[in-house]
Amino acid sequence: MNDADTRAYWWPYLAILLATVVLGAVFYDLDAFEALHEFTRQHEDWELDELIPLALASIFGLIAALIVRSGQLRAQINRRKRLEAEANALARHDALTGLPNRRFFGERAKAMVSEAVKSGGKVAMFAIDLDRFKPINDIYGHAAGDHVLQIVADRITAELPAGALASRMGGDEFAVFLEIDDDPHRVERIARRITGRIGEPMEIDSRSFSVTASIGIAIYPSDGNEVHQLHTRADIAMYAAKSAGRDSFAYFEPSLGEKHRKRYELERELAGAIAEGQIVPYLQPVFDLKSGAMKGFEILSRWNHPTRGVLLPEEFIPLAEDSGQIVTLSDCVLRQACEAVAGWVPPLSYSFNISPLQFREPRLVERIVEILEQTGMRSGSLEVEITETVFIDDAERAKSIINELRANGISVALDDFGKGYSSLSLLSQLDIDKLKIDSSFIAGCSLGGRNEKIVNSVIQLGLSLGLETTAEGVDSTEDASWLAERGCALAQGFHYSEPMPVLSALNFFERNAGKIAAGEPVAVETVSGSKT
Repeated sequence: MNDADTRAYWWPYLAILLATVVLGAVFYDLDAFEALHEFTRQHEDWELDELIPLALASIFGLIAALIVRSGQLRAQINRRKRLEAEANALARHDALTGLPNRRFFGERAKAMVSEAVKSGGKVAMFAIDLDRFKPINDIYGHAAGDHVLQIVADRITAELPAGALASRMGGDEFAVFLEIDDDPHRVERIARRITGRIGEPMEIDSRSFSVTASIGIAIYPSDGNEVHQLHTRADIAMYAAKSAGRDSFAYFEPSLGEKHRKRYELERELAGAIAEGQIVPYLQPVFDLKSGAMKGFEILSRWNHPTRGVLLPEEFIPLAEDSGQIVTLSDCVLRQACEAVAGWVPPLSYSFNISPLQFREPRLVERIVEILEQTGMRSGSLEVEITETVFIDDAERAKSIINELRANGISVALDDFGKGYSSLSLLSQLDIDKLKIDSSFIAGCSLGGRNEKIVNSVIQLGLSLGLETTAEGVDSTEDASWLAERGCALAQGFHYSEPMPVLSALNFFERNAGKIAAGEPVAVETVSGSKT
């Protein structure tokens, strides 16, 4: 309570006290008590002496009531002030995490920029966005998602230096504003600490969660003079960090602005492209390395964009994952492919890549089986390709899904082996059918060096475990021959064929159906198209 409130509260009581003292003095000077006593003796029939105690008791009761009421009013005033303070705090802070909200952050950040203008200093803005956070809410519920956000908020603030400002901007977006001193590497160290700390496992209700974050960094004054401009450019840099593989940070560069604009436009067009059938399956043949016989196709995807031409998966799959559309896109491409090839005779093997995000969906296997049944595709013809990252968030769930797939006759291949978190312990725990060696190791493997040793080790590992190995990205006769000599079973790549539209694949299949059925070699030149 401030001085003005204190005076307003006490002055009525002081006035009453003063009036009481003055009245008492008057009564004293007038001998009011003796006069009253004499008056009651002269009028005993009025029984005034019995009324006087009642009057005194009433006075004391009134005084007590006033004291109680005074306490109640004081409590109400204090409660109102407390509620006003809480309302003011809520208006300036995020209710879930306790961090400053977007509005308060903007006010404080603006003040920090003003100080930097006066001092000639620099400040940095971080735009922080969690990678693939949406599935946590979708699968485990919003209570778990809220708990994750609270932990992330605590971890961000724990890594910030004194004077730095952190905020939850909404959803799974956070922001940081901090001063830059003379140390040129300070900003980078803080960004690395934040991404590392956020990426540590979280235990919530006896369940382990793992999330990562991408950070975009904009610097005043080189990247902008106002907070909103710095925020926009930090966002652009953050999307660049996501495009580069997530769980990292990136500084804003002017060239990123155009990339961001194109990315935003593609993301905005993606839902319509899926619904209108612009995203279609492409098929790339897979061959037996020793016999030259064709064994099947890998189902890939392409976006037939009306103005930009044919877009490759790396241009739109990350957008689908970030926007929560990967399940719809995947189902759409798989259904189109199955409808196209279900009647081909002889039946072949068709492999199809599943995003790690889809492993968080509760109906993954059920949806795949439904598509196979509705299109008339044999479940034994489908091979699902997964990457090792599906085991990071929930290894037991991933194993359960693999077992369920195989129980429905669908084989499972471990894709991009050697590129991620490959380990012997992982292979020993998984009930899979095939290893696919990442194309980054295949190019030039026949020329010696580290790639030769890595690829040979993977092939021998697969043979020892009874797993068939497939080499991706085989682009030369020399590499194909070297792989065959080492015991690699299957291969795909531009040496054999680029991915083809379904109609082109059908024409090729019909021309070579007899050789395919007999397991005879299919000449490369009858398959190959342009190798761009």
